[in-house]
Amino acid sequence: MFQKTIFILLFQLYLFASLGAQEKHNYQLGVNSGYGFIITHSPGMRYITAQHLEKFDAYFEKNTFGSAAWHQRYGFPQMGVSLTYFKLNNPNHLGNGFSLAPYLKFQLNKSQLFQLKLRTALGLGYLSQKFHPQENFKNNAIGSHLNLFFSVCLGLDIPINKRLFFNISTNFSHFSNTSFSKPNLGINIASIEGGVAYSLGQKKDKKLIEEKAFIRKKGYWQVTSSIGINEVDQTNRKKYIATALSFGREKRLNYKSSLGGAFDLFYNAAQRVALQRKEIEVKPGWENLQSGFSIYHVLHFGNFGVLTQAGYYFKTKDKELGNFYHIVGGRVKINRQLHGFFALKTHFARAEYLSIGINYHLKK
Repeated sequence: MFQKTIFILLFQLYLFASLGAQEKHNYQLGVNSGYGFIITHSPGMRYITAQHLEKFDAYFEKNTFGSAAWHQRYGFPQMGVSLTYFKLNNPNHLGNGFSLAPYLKFQLNKSQLFQLKLRTALGLGYLSQKFHPQENFKNNAIGSHLNLFFSVCLGLDIPINKRLFFNISTNFSHFSNTSFSKPNLGINIASIEGGVAYSLGQKKDKKLIEEKAFIRKKGYWQVTSSIGINEVDQTNRKKYIATALSFGREKRLNYKSSLGGAFDLFYNAAQRVALQRKEIEVKPGWENLQSGFSIYHVLHFGNFGVLTQAGYYFKTKDKELGNFYHIVGGRVKINRQLHGFFALKTHFARAEYLSIGINYHLKK
């Protein structure tokens, strides 16, 4: 009798999944609850990260059906926004956390019996407690209430019926103010989560098209200019301006990817002050200028591109940070030649500053 019941339940699950494979509802609304801990990536954080934490997440997402060409290229991902509450269980030093983050969710398998999905989110975070030299000096992780928030989540969606889904996932979340206000060790959170989602709206079929083969064109030259703000440390609250100029050549490889190389120039006034504290005298101007070469990749989602870049300094006075630098960011198309640009410059996991600017494709 028990085996027969299990067989019927599995058959119903398969039937619901098979029906859902043909068409989907427009929207989904879901809630998750999670349990986790703060990753202690610096010895000085042990005092404030010994406890476990809880989190609660509500989200709203929209299915894609092929109205834009990139939907089909990425397997018709879901676009959504999540609102998350983090109970950090340290009210005196860390308080509580909140985040509001748009995201994309990609299905990694073709099975409809269960769906393996990867969700990447980038938005704003808020922490109710921050560093204060007298009142909260033990919080050496975050120096501002408002932060940049990032998360990546790998999970399973399991259909219960035609509209209701159960999900379980693992999640990594990160709060950082990108060195706009020191200290900025950042808060990294690992958690396990579970919840339910409910499908809303009418059902629609995916719009499948036979896309023409990509025709490769010649590469093009481009110039990128950006500006950012950062601090040296929590004892000096002065803000310093950082600028960057890049000249490179880029080539579109296919509908999804572009590859390029660039000669980069960086000038960060805060670097000179930081070097002086290490008893390294650097004159303003050319001596404080960093130069290097980088290679980069752009992943295209319609008018938006995700940039990942790795470079090596030809010239730098800061040996503690080393010769390698990394840039992660995005480009938004304004017209055929001009793009808006934002990027986070880091040295491995150590953020230097967040910058915004423009990217201009030069004519032939």
